[in-house]
Amino acid sequence: MSLGLIVFEIAGGQVKEVSFINGGVSLENPELLISLGYLALAYLLWRYWLYVKPEHDEFRKLVQETLESSKIYREFVDPRVKKFKEESGVAHAEGWQEFADEDDKKEFVPIPVEEHIGGHFWARELVLRVANPKGDFNPDREAHRIPVFSYERMKASAWVKVILADKAYSDLFVPYLLAFVAVGALLWRVLGA
Repeated sequence: MSLGLIVFEIAGGQVKEVSFINGGVSLENPELLISLGYLALAYLLWRYWLYVKPEHDEFRKLVQETLESSKIYREFVDPRVKKFKEESGVAHAEGWQEFADEDDKKEFVPIPVEEHIGGHFWARELVLRVANPKGDFNPDREAHRIPVFSYERMKASAWVKVILADKAYSDLFVPYLLAFVAVGALLWRVLGA
């Protein structure tokens, strides 16, 4: 359906007269068929999105993992985490927590620092937080502003890496791409006229 609408819009198609059953049924306003085609396309995309929603969630998770393991992201985050650990005391001996396992063996593991990128459309910030409800760490939370376009560029790079690594993810977005091209061709024709 998307391809048919793309060809119709790009070729400058016009529906002048439509008849069925050897002219027994004719339509007064045949342009309505194109409008119904776009409504059907919207419905099919919605149903497709519902069908592949679990794959979208898996894709977003994989993109986030790829982003967080990328060299450029680590170069931005790691120095800030190291400085935060020094300032809050997590990096020192008193910043380690003790665990006793079932055999009463004591094991010392470093207290982790949680990294979270949040914000809204025009502002992003990296929030670092000590992942330990016990203990006096000062500061126990710190936020750093991230240039929006730098972060979005890193995320787009991760997105492309995931899509190119597995064709199942690239195939996931083909119906959306075709639908956007069809709607874009319609807008181009309407606004250009």
